[in-house]
Amino acid sequence: MDHLRSHQYFKSGFPLYIAEVRQGPLGEHSHEFFEMVYVRSGRGAHFIDGVPYPIQAGDLYVISPGEQHRYAPLEGSALRMVNILWMPALVEDLLHADSRLDGTLEGAMKLLYVEPVLRRETRFAHRLHLTGSMAYRVEVLLDEMRREQAAAAAGCELLLRHLFCALLVLLSRAYDAQSTVATSNANTRTGISPQQMIVSQAIEFIEEHYAKPIRVADVAAHTALSPSRLAHIFKDCTGRGLIEYLHDFRMARACSALQSSTLSVSTIATEVGYSDLRFFHRVFRRHTGCNPTQYRQHFQTLALTPDLSPTTPL
Repeated sequence: MDHLRSHQYFKSGFPLYIAEVRQGPLGEHSHEFFEMVYVRSGRGAHFIDGVPYPIQAGDLYVISPGEQHRYAPLEGSALRMVNILWMPALVEDLLHADSRLDGTLEGAMKLLYVEPVLRRETRFAHRLHLTGSMAYRVEVLLDEMRREQAAAAAGCELLLRHLFCALLVLLSRAYDAQSTVATSNANTRTGISPQQMIVSQAIEFIEEHYAKPIRVADVAAHTALSPSRLAHIFKDCTGRGLIEYLHDFRMARACSALQSSTLSVSTIATEVGYSDLRFFHRVFRRHTGCNPTQYRQHFQTLALTPDLSPTTPL
């Protein structure tokens, strides 16, 4: 396994680098810098410290220094990705330059430093998933950063710092709105709004009872709200419907079981909360683009294929 060094990418000494790639299968590697991954199109899996996590267009997450990881696009679905690499000192310098950013970037700090630590515990449920106007604004910023880097005109490094800071502000807003992941196993809620606390309670209920039949009314009863009020708050805070979140979570568990176990498809469907196998197949295809058997065969093939030496960390 390769461990990639900063001098391979920050050749001018500037601690920030951005690239867009059409990602094929890539061997396991790690690096001494941070890597932010934004999936522009396609589906597949990202193996992080040996654990496979399904990824799709709109997903954005961070790989910390030292984490071992590799990519595996779903067969017939090329992953088009934008990656930002930076050294840890870059964010520290931004915060030191303007103390007002400490509160403004709280959500981004969770995305950068908390989500990777809790990734296995939360089963990647709290990665950012960007849609609509937020996805558009983030992509515009990423494209502007790529153009500025390529042009390398006077003041390029200063402008890239400002663009990166603007990106963190947008991601902080998105993370605060979408995720109520706790900063400890005690699920401390200091500083979280009442709406976010309600969403956190709903998510906890879903993630604890996902294997059983769940209605919006069941989750609403847990939060002491009417179903319509809970649905409105959940959509407003996360950008996703409550049932959509339930299906997303169940599909992540199903994909993990298909990759790591020999259980039958029908057994997995039942274990993740689907008593109707045909409905499970329909939801699974909508989420992954293939049926469960094809999905399992694809990742079994990958598991038997030796890792290739990576030519890029992206």
